[in-house]
Order: sequence, then structure tokens, then C-alpha cells
Amino acid sequence: MTLAVEEVRLSLGHIELAAHLYGPKDGQPVIALHGWLDNANSFARLAPRLEGLQVVALDLAGHGHSDHRPAGSSYTLADYAFDVLRVAEQLGWQRFALLGHSLGAIISVLLASSLPERVTRLALIDGLLPLTGKAESAAERMRAAMQAQLELANKKKPVYQDQERAIQARMKGVVAVSREAGLSCWLSGV
Repeated sequence: MTLAVEEVRLSLGHIELAAHLYGPKDGQPVIALHGWLDNANSFARLAPRLEGLQVVALDLAGHGHSDHRPAGSSYTLADYAFDVLRVAEQLGWQRFALLGHSLGAIISVLLASSLPERVTRLALIDGLLPLTGKAESAAERMRAAMQAQLELANKKKPVYQDQERAIQARMKGVVAVSREAGLSCWLSGV
């Protein structure tokens, strides 16, 4: 079964998010949210097989082809959840299901628990809970987070000399992917 995928950009006012649309326009609405350091292509094999559903697979802010947040902004779970709510509003979806993988699962749980009247169903893949720690180490964790934010401002995206090196980098990354997924990322410009 092969369904065409439509690539769109959704303007939320403060940021534009890229998305892949699958399924019939009259299908049950589903917003699919990928994991950390991933993109909407996470659902490229699954979404076309979900009959009767209209799936909007998002590239979360700062991922895939979506915009990064403006300098000085944050990437909190609440920010991501609000982006998803804004997408639902833009699509005119008062009620919708959420399909979340990893980070996307956490965002899905946060949004569904905040607005249960809007979320019809949850499907979670590899859902994790946010890291917690002892109160005594809170200051040290905050210091490390602040330092990481400062370092992020100077971080440059890698430029690979050829396709093979880019694919190998994806295959050996923090979230390692298959050769096929690495090639898909290369072909889609991610």
C-alpha cells in the first residue's frame, strides 16, 4: 500500500513547522510526534499503513525542516505541547488523537493530561518519563543546563563532504539509525 505524502509548512505566528500529511482528508485526525533529534520521517513507513486516519507527522521546532526557535527562546516540553495545540487549531481540529515516539510520547502525555477533552486517543512508542534527581543536586543540574544553553548558541551544524559520510554520521549518532533511514534523511535534506 503506497499513499502519497504531502509536505506542508504550518505557520504558528512565531515559528513555521514542517509536516508530512498522510491519508484521506476525511480520516480521523492524528498528530504524530517524533523523538528527540529525529523528524517526521520517523512515521514514513507506518503512517501510510494507518487506514482511515488523516495523519499529520510534524517536524518539531528545531528538528527536520521546521524552524528553530528565535535566539533566547527555550525548547521546554510545554513549548512543544503548545506548538502541537496551535497546529490542531490551525487545522481546525477540535478533537484529535496523538501518536508519539520517545520525546513525542512525553509531549503527547503532557498535552493529553492538560486538555483531555481535546485528545481522543494516545498511542505511545518508547515513551519515557523526564529525568528526575535528588533535590541536593538541583543547583548542579541547573548549572549544567545553563552552560549547555550557552554552548548551544555557538554550535555550528556539521557539513559533510559527501552523501556517504552524512549517512555514516546518522548511523553512528546518539540515536543511531539504519542505513535506509540515513539515506532517507540525506535525500530529504535533514
